[in-house]
Amino acid sequence: MNFDEIVQSVLKKKTEEVDASNDRCTEMFNYICNQVEEKNNKLYKRIIYNINMWINNLSLKEYVEIALFIFILIAIPFSVKHFKRIEDSNSAAAKVIPVEQSSENANSITPESYSFEDFKHLYTQYIKTAYPETSGEVTLKKEDVSDITPKEVRDEIGCQIFKIKNNFATYVAYKSKLYQLGTGGGGFGVVSIKTCDFDGNGQKDLIFTFSSGSGMHRSEIGVFNLSKGKGEVLDFMQRHRDIMLGKISDKDFKVYLTFIPIEELNDFNPSKLSKQEHVADVHCVNGIIKVTEYNKEKY
Repeated sequence: MNFDEIVQSVLKKKTEEVDASNDRCTEMFNYICNQVEEKNNKLYKRIIYNINMWINNLSLKEYVEIALFIFILIAIPFSVKHFKRIEDSNSAAAKVIPVEQSSENANSITPESYSFEDFKHLYTQYIKTAYPETSGEVTLKKEDVSDITPKEVRDEIGCQIFKIKNNFATYVAYKSKLYQLGTGGGGFGVVSIKTCDFDGNGQKDLIFTFSSGSGMHRSEIGVFNLSKGKGEVLDFMQRHRDIMLGKISDKDFKVYLTFIPIEELNDFNPSKLSKQEHVADVHCVNGIIKVTEYNKEKY
C-alpha cells in the first residue's frame, strides 16, 4: 500500500474520530528523527511500517497536522531552488548587454552646441557682468571668433572653446555659461588644452597653457574646474616661448616648448602643435597639484 492509499484509507475511517491522545504526533516524530540518524535501509523500512501503524490510530486533526508538516518539508526546498533559478536567470539576463552599449551608456557625453549667435549672446552677458561700468555693447562678427575646441575636450566634456582673434581672449561655453580661460593681452591666449581630473570627482576639467605679456612674452599653465566654475594659475612661468601639454593621465602631464607661426594665429588649431624641449611635469598627489621644472636656466 503506497502513501496515497494510506491517506485515503485513514481519511475515510477516521472522519469522525477526534478524541485521540494529543501527544501521539510528537512521540511519532521524535521516533522518526532517532531512526533517520542511523541511515540504515532496514530502519527506513521499519519507519514506514511504524508510520503506517501510527497513522491508523491517529485522529483526523492529528493526521491533518502531520500532512501539513510533511508538505512544508517538501515545499520549502523546492521553493528555494525555484527562486534561486529565477534569480540566476535574471542575473544572467542582466549581463547579456552588449559591451558597446554598456560602455556607451556609462561614458557617453552629449556635446553642447553653441552657434556664433549663442556665443555672442553669452559673451554680451559676460561683459555686462564683468564690466558693469561699460555699456556692454558687443560688435563681434562671425569672422572675429574661432572655435578651437579639441576633439578630446568635445568628447569627454561636451563644452566648446572660443577664441576672439583680435585680442586672443579665450572662453569656454559650458552649460549655458561663459568663463574666461587665462589671459591673452600681449600674447596668444590659450595655446594648448587637455582634459584632467585633479580632484578625482569623475567630472573632467580643463588644464591649458596660455601666453600673454606686453614687452616680455610669458607662458603659464592654468586649470579650470568646471564643477566649481573657477580657475587657477599654477606656479610656473616660461619666458619668451610658448608651451604645450602632453597628457600621460588625468593627473599627470608633460610640458613642452612649442612654436606658433605668426601667420597661423588667426586660424590657430591646438591639435597641430609640435613638441620641442621637455621643460616641466605637472602631477597631482592627494589633490595637490605640483609642477616640476627642468632645464629652466636654458630658456
